Amino acid sequence: MKLKEYIVAAICLFSMVGNSIAQEGEAIQEVVQPEDTSIVAPEEKVRLPFSEIPKDRLVGAVSTITNNQITTADLDVRNALVGRTAGLNMRKWNSRPGLDGTTMLVRGNHTLGNNAPMVVIDGIANRALEMLNYYEIESITVLKDVTAKALYGAAAANGVILVTTKRGKSGQKLQTFSAEHGVRRPTHLPEFLNSAQYAELYNESLTNNGLNPIYTPQQIEAYRNAGPNDSLPNVDYYDRYLKEFTTFKRFFGTYTNSTDKTRYFISAGYVNENGLEAVGQETQYNRFNVRGNLDFAMNNFLSFKLDLASRIELTTSNRLTYTDWSGLGFFSTLSTHRPNEYPIYIGEGRLGWSPERSTNIEGELLRAGYVKDEFRISQIKTSSLMDFSAIGINGLTWENSIGVDSYSILRYGKQEQYARFDTQGNQYGANDPTSNQNVNGNQLYRNYGFISTLNYDLTEGVNELSILANFNFQNREAGGLNQPSKNLNYGAKVNYSFDSKYVAEATLAYMGTNRLEKGNRFQMFPSAGIGWVASNEGFLKAIDAIDFLKVKASYGQMGYDSNIPFFGYRTAYNWAGAILLGPDQATNSEGAFDVSTYGNPNLGFEVATELNVGVTSTLFDHLNLEFNYFNEYRSDIPMQVSAAYPDYLGIQNIPTLNFGEISNRGVEVDLTYFGDAGDINYSLGGFYSYTRAVYEKTGDIVSEPHLHRDGQPVDRILGYVSEGFYTSSAEVNVISSLGGDVQEGDLKYRDVTGDGVINSDDRVVIGNSLPRHLFGLNFNVSYKGFNLFVLGQGAAGFNRLKNGLNSYTGRGDQKYAANALNRWTPENPNATHPRLTSATGSAHSYVGSTFWMTDAYYFTMRNIELSYSFPEAVRSKIGNASGLQIFVRGTDLLSISDDPDFNADNPFAGLSQGFLMKTVSLGLTLSY
Repeated sequence: MKLKEYIVAAICLFSMVGNSIAQEGEAIQEVVQPEDTSIVAPEEKVRLPFSEIPKDRLVGAVSTITNNQITTADLDVRNALVGRTAGLNMRKWNSRPGLDGTTMLVRGNHTLGNNAPMVVIDGIANRALEMLNYYEIESITVLKDVTAKALYGAAAANGVILVTTKRGKSGQKLQTFSAEHGVRRPTHLPEFLNSAQYAELYNESLTNNGLNPIYTPQQIEAYRNAGPNDSLPNVDYYDRYLKEFTTFKRFFGTYTNSTDKTRYFISAGYVNENGLEAVGQETQYNRFNVRGNLDFAMNNFLSFKLDLASRIELTTSNRLTYTDWSGLGFFSTLSTHRPNEYPIYIGEGRLGWSPERSTNIEGELLRAGYVKDEFRISQIKTSSLMDFSAIGINGLTWENSIGVDSYSILRYGKQEQYARFDTQGNQYGANDPTSNQNVNGNQLYRNYGFISTLNYDLTEGVNELSILANFNFQNREAGGLNQPSKNLNYGAKVNYSFDSKYVAEATLAYMGTNRLEKGNRFQMFPSAGIGWVASNEGFLKAIDAIDFLKVKASYGQMGYDSNIPFFGYRTAYNWAGAILLGPDQATNSEGAFDVSTYGNPNLGFEVATELNVGVTSTLFDHLNLEFNYFNEYRSDIPMQVSAAYPDYLGIQNIPTLNFGEISNRGVEVDLTYFGDAGDINYSLGGFYSYTRAVYEKTGDIVSEPHLHRDGQPVDRILGYVSEGFYTSSAEVNVISSLGGDVQEGDLKYRDVTGDGVINSDDRVVIGNSLPRHLFGLNFNVSYKGFNLFVLGQGAAGFNRLKNGLNSYTGRGDQKYAANALNRWTPENPNATHPRLTSATGSAHSYVGSTFWMTDAYYFTMRNIELSYSFPEAVRSKIGNASGLQIFVRGTDLLSISDDPDFNADNPFAGLSQGFLMKTVSLGLTLSY
């Protein structure tokens, strides 16, 4: 029996054992479908760093995503957050079996360099969200403003994704088993030309450049009727080597129970997914994970928590891996090998070869060996909680936690040689399957966290007071020779509410980092917020339409250290050879060193100054609304400033200064309407967010004022303004330094500087790469056990350049895309592609310009799920199950965009990176 079969059997056994010990009638819990509960009721508590607080006392900007909102058919839990709440910008980037490369931003761009938010899982920072499964998660809280995130220290300024995993609950006994099977297929396939089309167009490109064609009419005609193994071949690589779809399986079981003193949650899961390779060893991905969260109360004063989690990922693939580690990635090969590159086979079993390519794709898939990846994670966290109410000090608790994560990444494989043959029968290389297995990478790194928190809550009449004092240490090892990143934060927070109407909060964070010189490593940052629960005022209580209304504002500062280079405060030297000295210079020498980087001992924190103003309300008993306006200003951003060190000083490796400044402003709106009509329950929700970040101070030295970044968007796209095609040689009245001779059929660019030369000085801001507008819509309706959930997400106000997409362009001797058929010719002046050129380097018409730019807006149906929960009459026949549900799910099934031929999230998907996938799955969940 294979290891994965043991795991599946264990999960099934686990479920049956849980069923056997379940008591009839205990913990009856229906499995429910997703609904929008991101705006919680005023009396409910919101999770914040190291504490919880009622929503009506919250002064910051926080969004909560609950467990029943993140069920998804995608295998990467990050994708379940796409389109869920305002201010969270999720972008699917690429996909490989078991994992998608989704990126996250909270409120857009903030700084130069690293803009990623901090991820905190069960209080331990710098854990990876993609390492979790959706059924392990209790809630995800997005901390967006300074008062919400300051206590996590100098790595948290870009926002915090705060994840809480499930725990046992008093009085609850529940076991759940789920099985799911699905198919995944690429959302889009690129379209390339066949060999005959390529030969014709390449001949044309040679003629355009004054060269002789290389393909004869007879050869072109032979290409039209050729197959992949003919001497003049025609190979459709995507058709031959790509499956139409791949499959995945997902199983998991959970068990929750409690006694008088003990509560625990246990989960185990298994995932299997195959790759898209149609020939040879397809990628095989297997993932096993377990988690156990234990709560134990020794007495009324002292209790403990122990959290254990482990995850193993095993991937086996051919040498053309999804991750492209060898430089010969599967998708890069499919998208760059021309259709007439070489015959796949020349004769029986003899692989083809061409001088332009040293490899044969079929040989790489069948005869070049294999690669195996083993990724292991072990996490442990232990906590103690002292509740001083047991000894007469009501409201005072002290919690201490230590967490240690270990990550192991092992890559090994076997690279075998194989023979290739040209069309004349000459052999290149030899078959040699006897090579040894080698380790290609072996990394081990750890993540540590230590947290100590005092909380004091006091209620006296109309006065409510919460005081928090906290110590938080984080240490992230990077492995190898890389420096560990350490943060130490001392924090204090006071929240006071009077008469459930007026709220005031103040926070002090004393932040520390090991990236700065001793003496500069700590700095104090304050923040404060106020709130007014207007709905509790007498003059509003009489208005039935207003159930809850709160106005809030926060302002403050916090440090950021992730852009500070390690040892940037210290001047570094490199070996520069030897200096020969004395009369016998052959033997008398001394080592010489020169400066590699000048240090700046005064280097300090990057500073984020933030303002947030918001309104939260519930109206007409059915409508939840939250609005936030934010204004952030980053100053003292670490950067190398050329203007501060003119060339005449002779300093080549200039020091890093706290110099840069960036502003970021935006608005966020969350809306949810919920209600019922008889047996029908429904909710309709959505969000909208706008963000725009601008360079305020960069110190750029530029040749033209319009190239200066100051005052321009951080995500600006610089390019040339296209004014159509040159239609005759007489019209070409400029000199171009962009590559190649300019002639009719080339793009005409605006001479911005008016000097008669088209060069980099003529570039202007032609667009921006990050969406200005993000929006989402969700709909949920249930009727007598049936439930339908639909989630759509979109983005607008950004652009994309297509000149770098080899599935859209065609030039030089590269593979030609279908768009090249509509190239400029005298007979086709309204073309969508410039004249063809055989130039292999940079070319005038193929640089970034408005010609190649498109509006990148999109709206994608992210999730749709239809489920049925069986009634008790059916459940009682299978051991009195508390829940039995069948479901069908789909993700990314439909997308609307300006470029329907490309994936809206990432147009490079399937070219240089793995395909982004649409998914359909069928599953069952059983609970006792």
